[in-house]
Amino acid sequence: MVNRQNFKQLLEIKRYSVNSIETYVNAFRQFLLHFIGQDVDVLTERQIEQYINQQVTERRISVSYQK
Repeated sequence: MVNRQNFKQLLEIKRYSVNSIETYVNAFRQFLLHFIGQDVDVLTERQIEQYINQQVTERRISVSYQK
């Protein structure tokens, strides 16, 4: 299972900028909070698509943030 610390280390290894790392880790944290109590390793593609759709429609995230 990927956790925030492992995710952050992966981004650092890939030499992402500090600002990008902060943005991606925050987005990942929000994703995990949305699915709290659920095993994210077994989420369906549909569940993830619904989450992204909710972010687009309710939070009005930008296209770049969505990617």
